[in-house]
Amino acid sequence: MVESCLGSNLMRRHKWEVPEFHSGLWTRSDYINGADAIPVASVIEFTFATNVGQDCYDVRLVDGFNLPLSITPQGRPASCSATSCAANVNPASHPELQVKGSDGSVIACKRACLAFNQPQYCCTSTYNVPSTCHPTQYSKIFKSQCP
Repeated sequence: MVESCLGSNLMRRHKWEVPEFHSGLWTRSDYINGADAIPVASVIEFTFATNVGQDCYDVRLVDGFNLPLSITPQGRPASCSATSCAANVNPASHPELQVKGSDGSVIACKRACLAFNQPQYCCTSTYNVPSTCHPTQYSKIFKSQCP
């Protein structure tokens, strides 16, 4: 079962039967002016039948944020725990990272790499190793909202 929060008071639950050939599922919201979706999305990642047949899952904000998400396993051992980014990161987003809908409301929060395309935010060039790729004021917002 995958839960996705849409809007401030609306919770929708979706249950998907995933065919064997699928490698993942992803979320999108609010197509702007009929254009294709912008590359900002909260991501639920599933990896099926790895590590001696175990399925793995997580919630990731590496592509930005557009929806609070949670994964709650059903009918599994206690070792399979829920994971989520249940907070709405959009209101906490720095103005330069905000994506706004046609009504002016914040509908998504870009990651700094997408917004600025600078090595220190993308962990490229001389910033491509852990000793030089440090959290930024922008990434810390994501981490504080969804630890």
